Amino acid sequence: MDFLHIPTRVVWSLQLESDLDKILLDHTHWEKESARWCLNLLLAYCDNEALSIAMTRMINQKLARFQDMRELLKSQQILFIRQQPIGYDKRLKELIINKEPERVVDRLLISALQEARSYERFAFMAHHIDNNTIAEHYHEISESDPRNYDTFIDLATCYQDEAAVCIRLDELAACESSFLSEGSRKPRLHS
Repeated sequence: MDFLHIPTRVVWSLQLESDLDKILLDHTHWEKESARWCLNLLLAYCDNEALSIAMTRMINQKLARFQDMRELLKSQQILFIRQQPIGYDKRLKELIINKEPERVVDRLLISALQEARSYERFAFMAHHIDNNTIAEHYHEISESDPRNYDTFIDLATCYQDEAAVCIRLDELAACESSFLSEGSRKPRLHS
């Protein structure tokens, strides 16, 4: 995870304190959308057996986590409602090169960045939330996280050599850190 260019900012921790319900709701939506993204990768690149196996595992994991988050929301009396995205995901996906094999590599590396940032935020939440139920929930997630970001990076090396993958990951990570540095007034998991 040392490929992330910047750590979580203090501004985000203030959002976490004041708008925890919105961040929890966003995390719930994130798991659902992440499962959809993995399904799209599976369908687009089903000829790659390693990718198919990994995406099937991740889809199941993310859907299970989505249901766990729905239960957590319910236990905290937070309604599961639609929420306007802030554009983090969209801006990252706009960086994807449209020709293969660069396209699949970018899709996998952007997934790695999103997973790494999520994992970093989950660990942060485990240590900075006063609500014991929620803090324990995030502690369990961060302790049991299968490090999907490593899997995405490994899968990218099926399509390009490791040196090229590392260079592109660094380029994308610089963009990701730029997006986070700009911040968002709306509190979200990746704001």
